[in-house]
Amino acid sequence: MGRLIVGSRPEWIFFDVDQTLCDFDAMMRRALSGSIAEMERRWPTLTGRYRPEDLEAVRNTIAATYGDRPVPLVQVRRAMFAEVLADLADAAAIDQITDHYLAIRFADPVLFPDVIPVLEALQSELRLGVITNGNSKAALSAIYQA
Repeated sequence: MGRLIVGSRPEWIFFDVDQTLCDFDAMMRRALSGSIAEMERRWPTLTGRYRPEDLEAVRNTIAATYGDRPVPLVQVRRAMFAEVLADLADAAAIDQITDHYLAIRFADPVLFPDVIPVLEALQSELRLGVITNGNSKAALSAIYQA
């Protein structure tokens, strides 16, 4: 176990991306809403049938089947769309909707309002790092540019 030396100053500070630097919930909701709109455009019979929270409930049910094992995020999203579109779409269309979701999800990260000023203030004093499970890799470039 490391020892804390009183009066010592850290050299590094690390941040998680989702729900610390980026508003993951807003980004996911935006991607789900955009995917629903695309599904309704392709399959008009789905108009008004799904809300983002409905798709998320399907996703959560699928993810729960993994128990303590790591959840493959993209695979689970694809399975969510496959379940929702089971009677309407073939595998290629399900892949397209999954890709549509991912394109929106990883576009333009939504940073919390105080992220940039805090990072700017800290960068002159400390080395900054990011730790992520890979769910927000695309957001990292925007954070590094900021």
